Amino acid sequence: YINDEYQEEHIHDIPEKIKNELSQKNSSNVAGEDYFIARDALAVLVGLISSGLENDICWEGLNYFFDNTRNSNVASKIVQMFSNKGKLQGIMRRDLRHEGVKIYIGDENNDEDLNECSFITYGYSLRGRTVGRLGVIGPTRMNYNRTLGTLKCLSEVINEKLKEING
Repeated sequence: YINDEYQEEHIHDIPEKIKNELSQKNSSNVAGEDYFIARDALAVLVGLISSGLENDICWEGLNYFFDNTRNSNVASKIVQMFSNKGKLQGIMRRDLRHEGVKIYIGDENNDEDLNECSFITYGYSLRGRTVGRLGVIGPTRMNYNRTLGTLKCLSEVINEKLKEING
């Protein structure tokens, strides 16, 4: 229901729009199946937003980063960044509207804590619209071909799963 009715909207704007739709349907006494679908969709969406699941950050390989960086100051900054999910979410969100790959090396990163790292993000989409990004933070001398290949493959798998789920 949400994908069909609100695919162009930002997730945080949808609950208010559904509430308005429900109040209009309730006031005009058109309370058929659509009313119950919208009401249930609203409950699910409010639950997701309040728990923060729409912006969940998952990470793996932090020990690999430590094993391959000689600068303990850089490693410490990365640990702090992963401890502060909000900052990392903001960095990922800046590229959300872009399709495909974005690569930032060293000083190209907008965040000072990443100035001695490389940061690569790759978008995945639903119905032609980028809805999320995968990312890798690593040393500036990483294997870029391997990293890009892995991100592209994962993005394609997610795109296909989203198509299966959403028709």
